[in-house]
Amino acid sequence: MARTEHLTIGPSPAGEDCAQVGSPDYAKQARKECTAFVNQLRRQFGEEPDGASLRIKSNPHDFGSYYEVGVDYDPDDEAAVAYALKVEREAPEEWDAEAQKELKPPRPAPKPRPGTVGAVLASKQKPAPAEKRWIGPIPNCDFCQTSGTVGGFIDGKTNQGPWAHMCRPCHAKHGLGIGRGVGQEYDRTGVKVAG
Repeated sequence: MARTEHLTIGPSPAGEDCAQVGSPDYAKQARKECTAFVNQLRRQFGEEPDGASLRIKSNPHDFGSYYEVGVDYDPDDEAAVAYALKVEREAPEEWDAEAQKELKPPRPAPKPRPGTVGAVLASKQKPAPAEKRWIGPIPNCDFCQTSGTVGGFIDGKTNQGPWAHMCRPCHAKHGLGIGRGVGQEYDRTGVKVAG
C-alpha cells in the first residue's frame, strides 16, 4: 500500500466565518460547511487524480471534536502531489454561489393563500398551550394535612382571608372558588388543571 501524507486546507474558505467548536449544533453545521467546501474545491480544481483525495477530518479538541477539510496524497505520485499543493496554495477565500446555495437554511413551507381550504384549516388550528406546573414539592392540605399527591390540591384564597393549600373537600368548606385571583387547581402530579 502506498504511503500517504496530509495537507490541511481548513474548515471553510479562509475569508469566511465557520461554525465554532462548542456552539449549539456545531458538528452538524461544521460537517455541512466542510462538505460544501469539498464540493467547491472540486468545482475549482477538478476531481482528484489517482493518489489524491479530498476529505473531511475530525480532530480531537478540549471542547469536543472539530472538523476541517484536507487532502491526502501519495508523495511518490507527481500528479497527486501537484494537485495537493495547488489546492493548498490556491484555496478560495470566499464561498462560491453553489456553496452559498448548499449552506442556505431550508426555506419554511409556504403559508396557504387567503381564502383557500388550507388557509381556513390553518386559521382554526390553535397552538397547544404550554403546560403549567406547580413549582416545588406537592403540598399537604393546610387544614387536614392530606397529601396533595392523593387527589390533587387547590392553591386558593380562603373564606378566612389568607391563601392556603387545600384538598378538594377542605376547599369546598373554606375556599372561595377557582379562577383568577381566587384559586388554581392542580392534579396530583402538580399539573395545573384550572384557574
